[in-house]
Amino acid sequence: MSTQRQDEVTLAHGSGGEAMQTLIRELFMQACANPMLTRQEDQARIPLAELTAIGDRLALSTDSFV
Repeated sequence: MSTQRQDEVTLAHGSGGEAMQTLIRELFMQACANPMLTRQEDQARIPLAELTAIGDRLALSTDSFV
């Protein structure tokens, strides 16, 4: 029996499992719906042709464990 409240985010939501998928589907996908988010891709595509017009360097950072 789950005692999880519907208005709280818990550690389970960050585990990558069912709780996280439910949170994404029922909260974020509805609240932030747009064509890019709807694809649900786990990446970012950066058009390099546009960047090379303004410089020759690109820096990326992530705050997750990779």
